[in-house]
Amino acid sequence: MGISGDFSLLREIVRFGLVGVFSNLILYLVFLGITWLGVDPKLAMTILYATGVLQTFFVNRRWTFSHAGSPTRSFCRYLLLHLGCYLLNLALLYWLVDNAQLSAPWVQAGAVLLNAGLLFLAQKYWVFTKSSL
Repeated sequence: MGISGDFSLLREIVRFGLVGVFSNLILYLVFLGITWLGVDPKLAMTILYATGVLQTFFVNRRWTFSHAGSPTRSFCRYLLLHLGCYLLNLALLYWLVDNAQLSAPWVQAGAVLLNAGLLFLAQKYWVFTKSSL
């Protein structure tokens, strides 16, 4: 890969992490607040997930991955990727909160971490690739 490639990957990981941490911290705190008020955890996650997808697309496209390709194509891929991660998140809440009776805040925290890894890899190698120009 070389020094330049290693630095580029590290820069993307750090930037992706900063965007993700900032976005997810705010959204997680809102999740805790609205579920504490009585909103169903799955509904809360759905609303906040959609909010997070929209806000992070633009930042990740330009700042994290410096993608200059088609915004339409990358946005469609971004939406498909996030739909898959949303369904995974929803399934985890159903299985682990509704069925296994685990704590919704802990399950959601774990889902955020799992999705973060999946999202980085898929965005780097599928959504914002040079071949999607």
